[in-house]
This record gives sequence, structure tokens and C-alpha cells, in this order.
Amino acid sequence: MMTQNICMEISYVLRGPTVQALYNSVRNIADMNVALKAKQCLQYCFVIHFTQFSSFSIYNTYKVQVASNIRQYISLTIGQIRYDAAAGELLHFRVLMVQVIAETMPRKYKRKLGVPARGQWEEENLLEAVTRITKGDIGIREASRYYGIPESTIRRRKASNSLTKTVLGPEGVFGRENEKRLAKHIKRLASSGFAPDQRSVRRMAFQFAQSLGLKHPFNMEKQEAGYDWMMSFLERNPEISLRQSQGLSVNRGQGLSREEVKGFFDLLEKIMTEHRLFDKPANIFNMDESGIQIINKAGKVLTAKGSKNVSVLTSAEKGETVTVIACNNAEGRFLPPVLVMKGTNKKRDVCDGLPPGSDVFMNPKSAYINTELFIRWFKEIFLVKKSPGVNLLIVDGHASHCTSLELLELADRNNVVLLCLPSHTTHALQPLDRAFFSPLKQYFNQETQAAMKNEGKQGLSRSKVGYLLGTAWKKAASVGNAVNGFRACGIYPLNPHAIPEHMFCIADATPDETQPSSHSSPETQSSASQTPRKTIDRPSHSTETFTPTKILQEVSPLPKLPSKKSNIRKQPALELTSPENLERKKSLFRAKEQKEKNKIERSMQKAKKGPAERGRRSELNMIAVVPVLAMLKIHHHQTQTNVQNAGRTILLRKRKMIG
Repeated sequence: MMTQNICMEISYVLRGPTVQALYNSVRNIADMNVALKAKQCLQYCFVIHFTQFSSFSIYNTYKVQVASNIRQYISLTIGQIRYDAAAGELLHFRVLMVQVIAETMPRKYKRKLGVPARGQWEEENLLEAVTRITKGDIGIREASRYYGIPESTIRRRKASNSLTKTVLGPEGVFGRENEKRLAKHIKRLASSGFAPDQRSVRRMAFQFAQSLGLKHPFNMEKQEAGYDWMMSFLERNPEISLRQSQGLSVNRGQGLSREEVKGFFDLLEKIMTEHRLFDKPANIFNMDESGIQIINKAGKVLTAKGSKNVSVLTSAEKGETVTVIACNNAEGRFLPPVLVMKGTNKKRDVCDGLPPGSDVFMNPKSAYINTELFIRWFKEIFLVKKSPGVNLLIVDGHASHCTSLELLELADRNNVVLLCLPSHTTHALQPLDRAFFSPLKQYFNQETQAAMKNEGKQGLSRSKVGYLLGTAWKKAASVGNAVNGFRACGIYPLNPHAIPEHMFCIADATPDETQPSSHSSPETQSSASQTPRKTIDRPSHSTETFTPTKILQEVSPLPKLPSKKSNIRKQPALELTSPENLERKKSLFRAKEQKEKNKIERSMQKAKKGPAERGRRSELNMIAVVPVLAMLKIHHHQTQTNVQNAGRTILLRKRKMIG
């Protein structure tokens, strides 16, 4: 009967019910003299692995070590326990402890209802209370009632002269100062373009603790800190947060330098002053193009918990690419969009659903814009829809925007100033990139998802792109998005300091190859690898002092960025319609025309040469070829004769040997 009760109790523990039921089960087993010292283990959950038995007797001793932290392991070591079965058989079992179950043991302690909270006072009140007590204006008990600070807290803080409020509980593995150093190092890595992920930080923490010689509960086998430490670290350092990163090319990171941005704003201010555009937002335009794919993209969805393969049907493996040409001004007005598709013949239904005034351009080679299509857009859309007076059109440095002399002369004749952005800076200085294309693509993706659900694959054909983009355009092309884009870039209102400081971090951290290497920081000279290192061994006779900051830099050095090369061609901010640039383009155009003219003249001269000249060349060629053929014939005859003579000689020698 006793054996049956014990088996029932242990089975009840194994089923994993509520925490209180587990505690009761442990208490009942202890009362049955299983000798587990349940009074020391009532705060913990554990699992018992056992075998069948009928009666028992304990022969060996045991040892119980209860951990001080509820989130740590319980080290319960019980020696081998032998049981005598009724049939005389010898059965063995062991009691094994596992990690506290995460679902039943919370990572962060929550105080019970009705228990007063601790630390609900402000540091300023403590400082004022101690100051008044020191002056004798008020007593400790009266200050406690007046400021709402416990009397014991005031006495302890006043005696130790510690008036800075800190977080309740232990300081953690590293202590507050070293944790601040670790948080500062993470921010430095992020500002250099190498923000670490959670796994990298956990490995960094392990190596940092090992190098400092601190006692820690981290995993020695994996050589990384635990998930609980990571979450607690983020709570203790709210300036560090987990964010979704976005890819940024090295050229863009290094191209957005303070010098390039300053040069752009100086030129923009000069143009706006010359043409009096400071109070004319309707005359300041930005034009850009972006590609979209006619396909529904899979995103985050809701499904059953624990599902391993969550699939979303798409219309194809890869959708057709379509280029969208967008243009708006600082007043919030958008010009009708223009689509660029690959093909020769335009069908009528491709324009259905687009906003009024929109059009579709066909490109036989690809779905991307070229110089001819940009000039066509400039004539048919921009010149028709632009505001009266002088207009400023800001474009990027694509070849289709700034290499055609016809375009520059056309803009100059129609009072349009073309301003080209510096290379690799459009992610910060182009209003459409900052505030429009991202919401446009999000709304377009929503429309493609709805079309796939309602109409299937037929809803995402080329003939339906007008309806899909037209609906998304109406949602994204708002006055707020247009105005916010120009404001974020500092174009209108003119604000040269609108670009955030963090966008210059990578360019500031990039070394310049023209500077001597001795000026480079030790962090930039370190290896680019972020692989965790082993514990750093330092000789005892070394006189150099290793501070925690230096140790952290050795454990996780800042990766080395590629240096800026002076021989790389980079387009600065340029007024394309300025007289100097127009004259330079005309000179290049005349030189190109002269080169083509010379090439045509040489071709015509070759064509004028008659059959007689060609016949004479043929005769000369034959005269030169005949002696060569004669020499080859003579050489062949001599070779044949030599071979015959050699054969006769060998035959005579054989006859002599036989004779």
C-alpha cells in the first residue's frame, strides 16, 4: 500500500501540474520518509525518474544542496539506493534534478497582491531630505513621513553618504560600471555599421567575464551567457534595444560624409537665393524612380502555435518588374505616375486604374528607365504639370538624368534648374526615398495579397497592375508624406542640420588613406572578425595596466572599415543647367561628333577605292605567295629524298649483318 501511494505521488509530480500541487506532492513524499528534506525544497520543482519497486530500504547516504536563486539549478545528489524486492531481485533507481521549468518558474519575480512595493521614491526627494536633516530643519522620522521614504533607507543612505538611487537587487555578474562599459561598447559597434546580434552579445559577455576573472553562471560548454542574463541586461540598460536592421552598402555608408552634405546644401542655398525660391514650395520638385514586382510577397501571418511549415501561396517564383516614375513638390502635390514596362507594343488595359494623367512607357530591352524615356517624361509630364516661373527639379546622378545635352538645353529653355544629388547620398537627401516609396510598396503589397486571395493568379497579371498601383498610389501619395519628405531632408524649409548625426557615423569612422597610419585608432587597426576569443593570458611581469575598457576592446574589437580611396570617381552636388556645365557638355558633344565624323570619312574613303585597286592588291599578294610555295615544294622534295636515302642505308646494313 505504501509503495502504491509513493508511485502515485511521483507520477503526479511527473505530469507537471501547478506549482502548488508540485509543492504538496514533494511534502507528502517527504512525510513518507523518503528522506528528501522537503522543507528545504518547497520553493523548487523537480522531476523524478524511477523504476518499479515493491518494498524498499535505504542503504546509502545522500546530500542536498539548495541553490540560493530560484532560477538556478538545484544540485541534488543522491547516492545509489538499493531496494530489496519481494522476489529477491535487486532494483536500482536514481533521483535526477533538471532545470526549473520555464513555464512554472517566472524569470522576473512579481510581488504578491497587498504587499507594499519597494523603492517608490525619487532621488531628488532623498537628496532634499538628507540636506534638511543635516541642517537640522527636520528629523528623520518627520522626513520619512513627508517625503515617503522609509526611515531605515534614510538612515542607511545618510550614514554611507550614498544618495544615488540604484536598481533593487544584486548588481549582476559584471556590476553596474562594467555593464555600462559593455553597453557603451555595443553602441560603438552599432555606430560603425557592425551592430551585434543577441548571440554575439552573449558570447561577448562570456569572454568579458572570463577575461576579468569574475565568477559567473554562464554556459562553459557553449561559451556564452544565458538568455535570462540577456533579458535582464536589456532591462537594466534601457538605452539598448533589439531592433530590425537594414542593409546598407559600404559605398552609401562612406559616401554620406559631412563634406558632401555641406557642399549640397551650400549649392542648394545658392540656387534658392538666386531664383528666390525660399517662399515658393510649389516650385521645388523631386523626381525619382523605383522598381516593384507584380507578385504577392509572404509576410508575418497567424497560424496554429507550434506549426513548423507555414506556407503562403504566391502567383509565381518571381514577379515581373515594373519601374514607377514619381515626382512631387514641397507643397505636397504629386504629378501623375508613369510606369516603364518591358516590351514594344502597349496594350490599352495596362493604363486602366491608374490616376488621371498617368501613362505607361514601353522599353524593348528592359523595364528600366533610359535617357530617351526620361526626356519623354520631361516633355510630356513635367513641362506640362510644372508650376509657373522658375522650377527646381532635384534628381539623382543616374546616367539617364544628367548626360543628355538635349535634356539640359530643353530644361534651360523652359526655366527649369536641374540639381544633381551627390553620389551615394539619396537615402538621406532624396525626399521620395525618405517618405514615399516605402509606404507605396507596403500598400502595393497589401493589394497584391488581396488580389491573390480574391482572383487567384489571374489577379496579378500585367493587365491588373494599373488597378493595384492606382489603389496603393491613392493611399501613399498624401500631402503629409510629400511635405515630411522635404522637411526630413532639410530641402524645404532649408535646414542644413536636418540630417541626423547617426547617419554620419560610418563615414566619420572610416579612415582616410591619405592620412598616415599612425593617426588611426587602435580599434580600427584590429581584426574585422567578431569571433569570440579565448581568455586573454597576460604575463605577470608586464607593466601595462589593463583596464576593463581595454579588455573589452581586446575581447570584441571594432572591425576595420575599408579606407577611403582618393582615386575613385565620385559625383558631387552639381547644377546641371549652369552655364559652365552646359558649355562643358557642348564641348564633349562636339568632340564626340568630330570623332564620329572622322570615322565616317575613313569608311567612305575605303568604299571609294575601285576594283582596279583591289585587283592590283591581289596580284601583289600572289607575287608574294608564289616564291613561298616554291620554297615549300623544294623543301618537301628534299625531305622525301633524304628519307629514301636513309631507307637504302638501313637495308644495306642488314644485308651485311646477315651475310
